[in-house]
Amino acid sequence: MGGGFGTKVTSFGVQGGGFYHLREDIRVAGDVTYYTPNKKSQFLISTIEKKWFEFNANGQFGYIPEDHIFLYSLAGLNYSIAEEIDGNGSANRGGIGVNLGGGLDIKSSIIGFYGEVKYTLLRDQFAAFIGTRFYF
Repeated sequence: MGGGFGTKVTSFGVQGGGFYHLREDIRVAGDVTYYTPNKKSQFLISTIEKKWFEFNANGQFGYIPEDHIFLYSLAGLNYSIAEEIDGNGSANRGGIGVNLGGGLDIKSSIIGFYGEVKYTLLRDQFAAFIGTRFYF
């Protein structure tokens, strides 16, 4: 569970996800991110509210696959859903993107901490997250 910021959405996001090790240095990961609604005024007449959901499936390659540290690069797919609500109703837009980035996990017993940055091609968004992981 973590939190972060996305540049295209320009708002705070809450992220939940997990991963599975295929080998000591390779794992697959999935996460869902909900960005808090972002409101902005347009010509002082109407307000547009933007909501954004993101689903990610990534492969992660570890450069330091230790017991307590995992430094990795990532590549994968993103599916984003943007909803814009104005005085005339709402419009939904979904789209696929390609994730490129990296991160660091620091594990301490069953609880750990992580930081991750990624750029999503085709959606033109840079995002950075930090949070806590629970290891089972």
